[in-house]
Amino acid sequence: MTLTGLTLVDTLTDGSGGSLTLTNGPSFSSTTLGSSPGTLKPDEIATYSGYYIISSAAALTSSVNNSVLATASSPGQTNNVTDTSDDGDDSDGNTEDDVTVVEITPLPEIEATKTATTIDNNSNGIVDLADTIVYTITVENKGNTSLSNLTLVDTLSDGSGGSLSLTSGPTFTSSSAGSSQGTLTLGEVATYIASYTITQAAVDAGGTSNTVVVTASSPGNTNDVTDTSDDGDDSDGNTIDDPTITFIDKIPWD
Repeated sequence: MTLTGLTLVDTLTDGSGGSLTLTNGPSFSSTTLGSSPGTLKPDEIATYSGYYIISSAAALTSSVNNSVLATASSPGQTNNVTDTSDDGDDSDGNTEDDVTVVEITPLPEIEATKTATTIDNNSNGIVDLADTIVYTITVENKGNTSLSNLTLVDTLSDGSGGSLSLTSGPTFTSSSAGSSQGTLTLGEVATYIASYTITQAAVDAGGTSNTVVVTASSPGNTNDVTDTSDDGDDSDGNTIDDPTITFIDKIPWD
């Protein structure tokens, strides 16, 4: 028998069950026997298409799940023929009406940037002994998964490679999405502050060099995401992982 009044109701959700909306469709494409949209002759197949551009929020939930309810009317009846879509894969043990699931590939990534400013404590107009170097560290979640257990390991040395110690920090100050310390949602940036009061060893060596290694865990993993800080200045030709360097002036003796 011929069916008429065919309608589709699409249900799209993320991996946490949150409601999503198709970017486009479902839109009628064609039928095997040439019927107009909404009509199906015996054994006729109608094809519809739709698509969804994965949002950042959906990407955090590991999957996008989709099903469609098709409803039609047989002669003399109204909306008496229905079916819920199957994913076409019976090898999973579910042979009918199972949701079409698209798994989202986890691509965890983190990026650390460390910049430096100086405080001229003795007001002599140069960077020298007892001045303070203030380091601002930003850590951004650049991937498509949430990150947890974020840790920072800071390495400070003088211009000759000798080991130095920060005066304070790194200390967590804020995060752009309000997450607590150690956690980063998608696209979130955490900010930390550290400082170093210049000692004679750094003066004698002509400067300081500072890097931080950040490590975090993606869902189901431990310490699998890491990055070494960049100084935030790509104009020097080094676009990744270059240390943050501060040059220190030496005051000549009369």
